[in-house]
Amino acid sequence: MPAKVCPVCGNHAVSDDHKFCEECGTSFAEWEAKKRVDDERRQSEEAERAAERRREEQLREQKRKHEQERQAEEEALEAKVGEDPEVRAAREQLEEAEREAKQREEQIREQLGAAERQARERVEEQQREEQ
Repeated sequence: MPAKVCPVCGNHAVSDDHKFCEECGTSFAEWEAKKRVDDERRQSEEAERAAERRREEQLREQKRKHEQERQAEEEALEAKVGEDPEVRAAREQLEEAEREAKQREEQIREQLGAAERQARERVEEQQREEQ
């Protein structure tokens, strides 16, 4: 049985030596050449996509490394600044000021609560007197 089958009409060639389809006239050589070109184009496109994926992965890796380096530099700078005696003193002053502010807030809340209780008691006393 002959191996050549026309890709256009599906007709089987009588002999492998035939260069054209006897049914529709398709050139077997031209069809094979076109198929080779299409296959090569497909392979080239796949190679380009793979290269693009590799480039994108390299770029992501570079960005990740850059971010890690930036973070390390930032942490080193923060540690260095934290070691500075003036910065340490300023931070301690700030912490003390925050503690004082919280204590003052608590005192004010207590005073406000006492004032509200006194006001309620006066209103209740006035209401009893009116009855």
